[in-house]
Formats: sequence, C-alpha cells, structure tokens
Amino acid sequence: MLIDANTCFGLCPRDTRDLSLTTLLGLLERHHVDQALTHSLRGVEYDFLSGNEETLQACREHPVLLPVATVHPGRHLHCHDEVLRCADDGFVAIRFFPDVQGW
Repeated sequence: MLIDANTCFGLCPRDTRDLSLTTLLGLLERHHVDQALTHSLRGVEYDFLSGNEETLQACREHPVLLPVATVHPGRHLHCHDEVLRCADDGFVAIRFFPDVQGW
C-alpha cells in the first residue's frame, strides 16, 4: 500500500501551480497512491474553520483521501473546540504552519 502523507489542495496566493482537488486526485491515481493525508489550503491561508470543513467534505466524497486538520493558534479563539470537533469527525492528524501564518 502506498500512502502519501503530505498533500494539499486549494488556492495558495504564493503559488501559481494548479493545486485543485481535481489535480490532486489525478496525480494520486497516476502514481498509484492508495491513500493520501490531505488538507485544504483554505485552512492554512485564510480560515482554519472553513478549511477543515472543506477538507472533511473532500475526504467524504473521495475515500482515497484522509483528512488532516489545520489550526492557527495565533487566532486562539475556537482552536481547542476545533481540535476536539476534528477528532470527533475522524480527522487523522493536525498540521501547523507557523512560518506561513507568522506565529
């Protein structure tokens, strides 16, 4: 079984590549990846609450994807509750991005 532990999808203002969910799924299929841990870039770049929702929706629609939550401790409001919610919803990991988010 081949598992990619570092994938993402969505829009990144610093990257001009096509990072869409469709592209990710195509790459996983082309490289015969059985499962991939993934997160929405919306959670890194903009809002972790809506990003985690987008991640969960994508993973529910595409079983090859395993949901990874993102949180931004610098915006501590809702962080603890979001971590608990993500655990309850089946997220398999949490990622932090201190350099990108400036904390």
